[in-house]
Amino acid sequence: MIRRLMGAAVCALLLSVGMSAAAEAGAGSPTVSGPVTGGNGVPIVFSGQPADRLVGRETFDLASVGYMEEEFFLEGTANAYSPAAGSTLTSDGKWTLEPSSQAPYTTRVVVNRPIDDRDFNGTVVVEWLNVSGGANQPNPGFTCASPINTGPQTFVLRSAMAGLNRWVARGTPPPEAPRLETISIAPVQYVLDANGNVRGGIRTPAVDAPVATLSGLGQTGTTFCVLFGTTMPLTQEQLTALYRNHGGFVRAWSRATLNAFRAGFLRPEDALNLLVVGARSDIP
Repeated sequence: MIRRLMGAAVCALLLSVGMSAAAEAGAGSPTVSGPVTGGNGVPIVFSGQPADRLVGRETFDLASVGYMEEEFFLEGTANAYSPAAGSTLTSDGKWTLEPSSQAPYTTRVVVNRPIDDRDFNGTVVVEWLNVSGGANQPNPGFTCASPINTGPQTFVLRSAMAGLNRWVARGTPPPEAPRLETISIAPVQYVLDANGNVRGGIRTPAVDAPVATLSGLGQTGTTFCVLFGTTMPLTQEQLTALYRNHGGFVRAWSRATLNAFRAGFLRPEDALNLLVVGARSDIP
């Protein structure tokens, strides 16, 4: 089971790379203090927003799933980097940098962890959340013009983290998938299947036995909507043409689920859950 540090996951490999770079530059490890007690603060909240509009917060009681939340302070010395002599910041991101200055810092860390220490398996997932300050802070209650992309990432993310664990512990590389297929890259145009979903990439039941067209493009609205893509449900006529009846959908969904499992992009327990979801659906 994947454990979380500061909310949802950004690959823990980024943390290890960053810590290695800091150690080489002599910045040293931070001093950790806490857990912090007292006060009435809540983690990661935009200024002026009510408590029910938090960013990066669960909407359920963590204790109900055996977790608790604690907050800590980290203090230390951070490095600033500049291009090395004769180096420039090119658009490909392959830069040669060197430490240019140092400065003290204090930051906070919100930790979600199992209440019972025996339930912790040693896996830590890290999210870096950069919230800008001042009067122009974004409003998390944005409204998008279309339903956002509902393609489930949870299952693939859990499989990816389990694969990262195996890679670090045993040296077994995680599975690979082909890139998304494109017609052109300037501008980017993807190859779409008959249902409007992109070909290539990691295949899941949501795209190989679809009930909707899922896209990372085409969203409009306020604030961050452009990041979230769109979902366009298939019509009843399209679903009937694809699957004919419920049994046809279950067969297609089950086949897509097993293919994703065999390819290494679903864990066994998640594959089983998805098989049950397909069987219990009312599609088409």
